[in-house]
Amino acid sequence: MTLKKFREKWNLSTEKVKRMLPYIDGAVQCPNCKRWDIPENAVAIYIPDKNKYKEHTKKYCYIMDAIGSKMLLNENLSMISADEIPQYVMELTRNDLIMIASNRPNDSNDYRDYVLTLKGAEWIAAITKRKSEIIIEMLKTIQELAKTTQCIANTVTVCAS
Repeated sequence: MTLKKFREKWNLSTEKVKRMLPYIDGAVQCPNCKRWDIPENAVAIYIPDKNKYKEHTKKYCYIMDAIGSKMLLNENLSMISADEIPQYVMELTRNDLIMIASNRPNDSNDYRDYVLTLKGAEWIAAITKRKSEIIIEMLKTIQELAKTTQCIANTVTVCAS
């Protein structure tokens, strides 16, 4: 497929497509004419704006953006390792921001097997500030849960003594 066809298929700017082409599996550039040949089944790569999100929310936001846009994450671009993704997916799932898609294994940790929930629909339309607020709310919930769990653990330890 040509660059133009790929751009139209994914509704992307030419500039954005040119930035992702080196990361698309099977995409090759002719050394003489500089024209790209892109596989018909190629999936767009999510290119994060590294200045868009706050440091402590950006990885969650990148995953949510990739899920919402149905694009692939690239470890070099997103700075999220394959080992980290399951943890983020689990936290996003627990907080009802994503859910497993139909026909996918219920125990999957692969972000590509997930869709945004109803709260997630808000994600697509949200501005950057609101996206950060959604993730901060989730992180506060996780922190409160951790405090409660620690308090219960301390109570059980005292009672057992």
